[in-house]
Amino acid sequence: MPVHIRPRLLVLLTASLMGFLFLTGCNPGGANVPDARDNPDPATPEPIPTPTPEEAITGTSPPTDEPAPSALIAMYPALRAAAVPKIIAPGFRVTYHTSAGSGISGFSILTDEPIRVDQIPVIPSGQAEAGYAQVNVVALDQDAAVLEVRNYLILTARPEAPVLAGGPGFVTAPAVGGGYWVNPEALRRALARSGPNALVQRMNWQTIHTGKTYRVIGVSYRRPGLNYVNLYDEETGLLVLFSTFSERRDTGGRYHQAIARTELVDHRVVAYPWLGQEPPEWLAGVRRMEFRGTVTAPSTMPGRPDYVRPSEGRADVTHRGVDWLRCTVTSSTGGSPGSIGTGVLVCGPAQFDGLWLPPAGLRKLRTGQVIDRDPYTKMEVSVSRVGRDADGRDTVVLTSANPLQRFDETYDRETGMQLASERLDKYLQNLRTRLTLVRVE
Repeated sequence: MPVHIRPRLLVLLTASLMGFLFLTGCNPGGANVPDARDNPDPATPEPIPTPTPEEAITGTSPPTDEPAPSALIAMYPALRAAAVPKIIAPGFRVTYHTSAGSGISGFSILTDEPIRVDQIPVIPSGQAEAGYAQVNVVALDQDAAVLEVRNYLILTARPEAPVLAGGPGFVTAPAVGGGYWVNPEALRRALARSGPNALVQRMNWQTIHTGKTYRVIGVSYRRPGLNYVNLYDEETGLLVLFSTFSERRDTGGRYHQAIARTELVDHRVVAYPWLGQEPPEWLAGVRRMEFRGTVTAPSTMPGRPDYVRPSEGRADVTHRGVDWLRCTVTSSTGGSPGSIGTGVLVCGPAQFDGLWLPPAGLRKLRTGQVIDRDPYTKMEVSVSRVGRDADGRDTVVLTSANPLQRFDETYDRETGMQLASERLDKYLQNLRTRLTLVRVE
């Protein structure tokens, strides 16, 4: 989906320093749908789009994690009470291709009626940003779907692998998954439900990125100056396409138009070795975890020392389930200028880098073990070290790496608690962020 800064501690801290280094491709405050009304200069397109499919109908973030209803769910509220699609389970991952672009036209595309799904505008050639978004089911119970969306950018200058740019974590109703899925049986019953600002269509849809054809229900809905489209697969209920189009007319009569689209590429279940094992006992009572460390930008001038800034982060638990946590995160970097970031962090068993992992599963890992390879992000997850640390604790280090980035997460194998985290951004001249756990309440 569109790009948010991923609300884990390392991403918040790294984004703070990237702002200091005038790296403008990230938006730590969260972003909105690329909107021609806010971006009149087509030479500087917005980052890849950002609201979830449900959030887009209002264009605002609600005070809780439950996004505002999408057009389809608003037209057919029974979707929210339907059963969770059979395909959804902890460890389920959906990969989308994302793109966004903007341009100027002498004519308007938007009318008083929603755009027909089969007439969605295309992104102008040569004016698009692209990447991948991966939706991960971190935990799932009868009351909540705990999701984390990771957004990866494809850099024109470094195309060998996408880079992790961030993404939201949130807790939502399990039947609708924040708009990323709906129950297919309930979806079929909504076929004839069009409204004054929404058009429902049933059709075959061929994706641009993979060429695969799906039988979908398409919902096109509009707001002044904006049009959104959601397509859902009738067989699985998965979101196949989320598209936005906006335009603004300037004083000279020209139309500044912005387009963003997120399209299904693939889905699979990640084989986490510890999935299904018991969470640690301390998880039920933990309220806060605090980390401290440094952000280091290596010197590019001979004889000059590296630029090192202190950093710290705090995760405060706001909601919990038997095997998941939702936390608000506050992070800061010192120096001049200093910076502060905030966000939401979700943790559950279906992760490689959460604040905890099931200790019984961690104790079975062996050095050199490869756990996962993702064909789209080029990330390989492996066990890079098992052994005692300087304090004598039995630890394991999980490493996620592709040609442009590396993430090392250290866990206590007795408690399952994350002890340290390190991020290396090779494409940013080896910018390195380190954090160590210093306090647990």
